[in-house]
Amino acid sequence: MHGVAFSGRRQSSSRARIAPLLLAVALGACGGPPRQPPAAPSPAPAATAPAGPRYRVDAARSELRVLVYRAGPLARFGHNHVLISRALEGSITLAAPAAYAGARFDVRLPVASLAVDEPAARREEGDEFASQPSASDIEGTRRNLLGPQVLNAAACPVLSLAGSTVEEAGALTGHASVDDCGRGGPVVAPLSVSERDGALIVRGGFSVRQSELGLAPFSVGLGALSVRDALEVRFVLTAVREAGG
Repeated sequence: MHGVAFSGRRQSSSRARIAPLLLAVALGACGGPPRQPPAAPSPAPAATAPAGPRYRVDAARSELRVLVYRAGPLARFGHNHVLISRALEGSITLAAPAAYAGARFDVRLPVASLAVDEPAARREEGDEFASQPSASDIEGTRRNLLGPQVLNAAACPVLSLAGSTVEEAGALTGHASVDDCGRGGPVVAPLSVSERDGALIVRGGFSVRQSELGLAPFSVGLGALSVRDALEVRFVLTAVREAGG
């Protein structure tokens, strides 16, 4: 965040005392105990699998982007953040060829793949991301993002999202459940789908409140410096049809 070093360097100003409290803001998994692996879930009833073609997500042509916004009267001491993963895994199965409603999807994000505040990505997001954190600050932010108090990548390496698509009033939406190492909740995203050269291209985005996923938005100084509850998520998935699918 603007004017604050996330790398843990010693500073003499009062802002240095604020910096360690901001390390956990990057993906909304802020505050609370370390993220722990979930207990083994009870078996769920098997859903009817779609009978149409199956597609595999092509990580090289897919991207998930999360925008994290500062908030509070002291927001000027912080940066907004752009998080990007280009290592998405998973599959999409259609109900029938070219039938996008009733499809099932399962997408996984290796949390260690998250890049923080790439200069090009910040430029793409416009004036709210015009300031650029230093390289050492970015590295410190990412190190703490993946650490035990936030994403705990060593114990919980994957965030997953699974669900199905529904067509309502001529519009296609994805209804999914997010699983962040035992935390999470439902999300709904408007979708656009096209096909090109045998591949599906799925675009969408949604706003989700951390509190809706069982997370406490980070706050310090009775809200003087905090993270906005709502996170903005955008994605493009390119999926290639599997042989025999």
